[in-house]
Amino acid sequence: MKVKVLSPIIPNPNASTINNATLVRVVATSSTTVLIAGEINGEVRVPANGVVDIVKYAADVLTCPTSDCTKIAYTA
Repeated sequence: MKVKVLSPIIPNPNASTINNATLVRVVATSSTTVLIAGEINGEVRVPANGVVDIVKYAADVLTCPTSDCTKIAYTA
């Protein structure tokens, strides 16, 4: 699956909507926990050098220490 990048990288976001993204790619530089708060509340563990895509509501915020986050979209 191809990915379209829709925003610059946001390093170590703290309570960020990641530019009101509904799909976010998280790349962990070391083991971390991604915290999601808003309409969806939860957390996801990401191993060092791991990559995870998170679907969220635009107003939900992410806190992702030791990681880089980018707003993305899937394309054909």
